[in-house]
Amino acid sequence: MACRWHELFDEFTPDTFHPKLFSLPSLVTEVVDFSWTLSRLLHGLTLGPVWTAKDSWYFWKSKSDHVLDSLVRQPQVLRVKDMFPEDLQSPEYLVWPGLSAETQAQ
Repeated sequence: MACRWHELFDEFTPDTFHPKLFSLPSLVTEVVDFSWTLSRLLHGLTLGPVWTAKDSWYFWKSKSDHVLDSLVRQPQVLRVKDMFPEDLQSPEYLVWPGLSAETQAQ
């Protein structure tokens, strides 16, 4: 993550990367991606007292894989806690409660 950010400003980076610095939308996208990734890593570190950044990354990767796989195969199993990292009032609620396997097959 830091290497990716660093390459934007490194004088030895090929010129093909430098136009991002002069394009506000591209630069904003990079900053948003960086901050989102950093916030997820930091949040993951708070979940376990001995967790490392690598543990946090694996945690978020497995959650992401679960959500993506569920969206493709069986969206009716997704719960609110699968989609949002913070503690919610009703984390066990289904995201699409009316969606059944029969509805999805149609």
